[in-house]
Amino acid sequence: MRYDYDGYGDLTAVYGRDGKKLRGFAYRNHIMVEHSQPDGLVSRYEYDRYDTDGKVLKSSNNLGEEWTFDYRKDHTVVTDALGRTEVYGFDENRELVYRIDADGQRSDSERDDYGRITIERDPLGRETRYLYDTEGNVIAITAPDGSSTQIDYHETLNLPVAVNDAAGRITAYTYDGRGNLISITDPAGYTTRYGYNAQWLPETITDALGKTRRLQYDTLDQLVCFTDCTGETTRFGYTEYGDLETVTDALGHTTLHHYDAAGNPVRTDYPDGSHETFEYDRLNRLTAYIDGLGAKTAYELAVDGLPLKRTNALGHTFAYAYDKARRLTVLTNENGETYRLDYDQTDNLIQEIGWDGKITAYGYDAAGQLVQQTEYGQSTDKGRLKDRPETWHIHHFKRNILGQLIEKQSRKVSGRNGQSKDEGISRTRFEYDPITGNLTKARNQHSSVELAYDELDRLIGETTVHNGQSATVGYRYDPLGNRIRTILPDGRHIDYLYYGSGHLHQISLDGEVITDIERDKLHREIQRTQGSISSLYDYDPMGRLKSQRTVRNGTQTPSGKQNPLAGGAVNRRYAYDKAGNLIQSADQRSGVLNYVYDKIGRIQEARNSQTGRSETFAFDPAHNILSNKTAEGKGKGNNISSGNRLKEYNGIEYTYDALGNLIYRQLPNGENQYYQYDLENQLVCAEIKKAAGNTEIWTYAYDPFGRRLSKERQDKLAWTSTDPKRTHFVWDGTRLLQEYTYKGSYTYIYTDQDSYEPLAQVFDNAKDGKQYLAYFHNDQIGIPKEMTDIHGNLLWYGEYTAWGRLKKDERVYKNAHQPFRLQNQYFDEETGLHYNLMRYYEPEAGRFVNQDPIGLDGGDNLYWFAPSVQAWVDPLGLATRPNNGKYHIFFDHKLDSGIRYSSDAVQFNDANKAFIKKMESNPSFKRDMLNRYPELKEWMKSGDMSSSPNWGKGKNKQGLTWHHHEDTKRLVLVDYNDHRRNHGLYHPQRKGGRSIWGGGRPGRRGKLNGRTGKPLGKC
Repeated sequence: MRYDYDGYGDLTAVYGRDGKKLRGFAYRNHIMVEHSQPDGLVSRYEYDRYDTDGKVLKSSNNLGEEWTFDYRKDHTVVTDALGRTEVYGFDENRELVYRIDADGQRSDSERDDYGRITIERDPLGRETRYLYDTEGNVIAITAPDGSSTQIDYHETLNLPVAVNDAAGRITAYTYDGRGNLISITDPAGYTTRYGYNAQWLPETITDALGKTRRLQYDTLDQLVCFTDCTGETTRFGYTEYGDLETVTDALGHTTLHHYDAAGNPVRTDYPDGSHETFEYDRLNRLTAYIDGLGAKTAYELAVDGLPLKRTNALGHTFAYAYDKARRLTVLTNENGETYRLDYDQTDNLIQEIGWDGKITAYGYDAAGQLVQQTEYGQSTDKGRLKDRPETWHIHHFKRNILGQLIEKQSRKVSGRNGQSKDEGISRTRFEYDPITGNLTKARNQHSSVELAYDELDRLIGETTVHNGQSATVGYRYDPLGNRIRTILPDGRHIDYLYYGSGHLHQISLDGEVITDIERDKLHREIQRTQGSISSLYDYDPMGRLKSQRTVRNGTQTPSGKQNPLAGGAVNRRYAYDKAGNLIQSADQRSGVLNYVYDKIGRIQEARNSQTGRSETFAFDPAHNILSNKTAEGKGKGNNISSGNRLKEYNGIEYTYDALGNLIYRQLPNGENQYYQYDLENQLVCAEIKKAAGNTEIWTYAYDPFGRRLSKERQDKLAWTSTDPKRTHFVWDGTRLLQEYTYKGSYTYIYTDQDSYEPLAQVFDNAKDGKQYLAYFHNDQIGIPKEMTDIHGNLLWYGEYTAWGRLKKDERVYKNAHQPFRLQNQYFDEETGLHYNLMRYYEPEAGRFVNQDPIGLDGGDNLYWFAPSVQAWVDPLGLATRPNNGKYHIFFDHKLDSGIRYSSDAVQFNDANKAFIKKMESNPSFKRDMLNRYPELKEWMKSGDMSSSPNWGKGKNKQGLTWHHHEDTKRLVLVDYNDHRRNHGLYHPQRKGGRSIWGGGRPGRRGKLNGRTGKPLGKC
């Protein structure tokens, strides 16, 4: 970096290490009146006087943003470009003591004689109180409900030694003489210890099981080796500027990063020979990404870095528009359709108008908590609600004093004949532990769910009552939080054995081994016993599955290799292109399947080279699938799906209600299916009129968390059929654990504690009282392709279409039961749909039957599953992701300018409050987050808003982290481990967001003025 000054000593310019100017400054009498970025943001300031006592009267920029400041005796009035005013009130010491928002709501603070906040009071009058010791440390925090957290400090180091929560649970900390943390002991008595080198850098981390991880550094204190507790080492190399250059894993695979003169990463070379490249503007902002096949995605940015346009490799554009307050107001998709967003005076979203004109409105209380949501449905007046529709849904939310949701009341309102009346009502109620704040009970019209926790707030019991039947599932954990036992409703238990910090090594049922697992140096599964056979797995340098096969146990040759002719129930090979797409799958039964994709990864063709048969696909620019006839007629103006609502695909007709739910599907064979939904837009009834003339009626029920508890056939012929009439489901979190039918019960065991890939099925036959064990064999994306018994005999195998529909169902054993499809999808034979937890998937067109409950957080097209099912998974039916994770933003937060340069603790506190506000104001968002990260419940209650929402220790740490985005003042919430493992992806400029924003490490440590970025204590 280089800095230029004028003859008076005023800083005039800052240059990057490539010599390019990054920022310029202008002064009047040594008072800064302008700072600017070349081809970027220009900010100007006007003062009442131009000396050290001057105050800013007006701030503006070249985007049209403007703020004026009116200074009064005890308060300041700030007016923005939209004419909104906020009032900031001060005490006699000029400390902030109240704020009046643009909507007139007031928040207050009370301070002691030292200026420390003792009470924070929100617009609803809820108070949070703070107590301090003589050193100024917070020693007690009392929440609005009266619960209190106590903090004790070291008598000389002034560091916390004990945190005592409202339940009396103590977390203890110890330090060495230099103040380095040397141990943390949680309320269960489990201790993690830390050791340091002579430079005070951590070099050992020993977990509660006594397992030690080691860190080594070079002479510049850069981490060069990380050795896990099993002795496997990852090595890091750096450029002369300190940029991460190489990462070499324990198998010797190296990833290499290249940088331009400014320090931006311009290319990443991967161990398989593929590479990705990146392009930047002169302000070092990412403007293009080029994948391993040369497909380019380009970004057009506004002067402040906000995106204006995204152009994909096919030339299709997605555009963004903002109002004067830089709030996102209009999205324009690749089909030219718009999605509009409206806000209230305090930036709460009050209305969104979807691609299809569907209108949803929101109402808030004085504290900004969501209290009402109205789903008006599809409008008929170009996205504006001219007249109320015939029916609409209204949801009311009630909360306790902590803001926790205690009741959701939903109503269906009819507006026929100009009058409004209720046509249906439902209530979901929630109860919480008054001390810990844990959710303990949830009830809806179909069921109740009771939850129990241990001293670490880990879920240890879940009891569900539905249709008069009760089922309790229990859980037990090791000191690191790994689940070591699942207790089934009948008392049987599934046990899990781990090595290291949590690598699954064995699963057993009531002491009988289900599987033994061997892993490589990267802890990937390479061998799994499944009865009398073993499954063997081999990976490419990118960690993708390259081959899998089964062999008879004990058939190793003297050289240590397995005999490939023994136990050959499974034998598959996979190949990938340089962009990571699966391009070939070779199977001993179905033959060789070759896949072709377009430039943005959407599947175009799946061809079987053995039979010569192929499936071909085409899409409109917004990713809606096109019928073969429509695809052939490109350019005729009829090849897009209006509002992303697919109306016809290859002879199947689709009809939707006003809310975008699929209500009618006509199949090419003459079968007609009619669907009904509840007030949560959950499918509750399917009426299937067969081509032969008979009709089946099926009903579905769900628990308060959206998990399906039962399905039942209700028509007159139901009880004369030999097929199952009623099925009950028991859940393990968001995974199906058991299903009960008249035949007996099926229990499912998965490949890992967080996996959705089935490993084994235990069938308890109601007829003969015997137990039967079967094993699943899944492909590279987790789709079951075969089932075998304990002797290795083939029970079932299947073949699928390119979108996951089972096209060949070969039951070698006639009673074989294989209900799974894509990850966490359950096949409903009556409709042909796949139940996908929060939605239903239609495998003919590769889409969901209704819109994403989490809205745009799940993707731009609210019906779309993914570009292909060969590389993407969506186990929750909410947000698709590549099977290897990679940079999903769960929450996006823009910091106020006043804390741009503040410490991490201050920024995280601001972002966490906004995140919790979103969770409490948006039930579907909260449900999604808690499904993904159940531990968030406990983090929310902890009161510690100064750090990221994660938990666990060392390599076993899980949860989320706040990532400083390269866009100024933007914090995004992402998965902690994904952020850790994919550092280059999160930091395309090879430096943290704080360094890009300005302030860097001093800001992170709280050494700078939050607004100006100047060192504290200096003018």
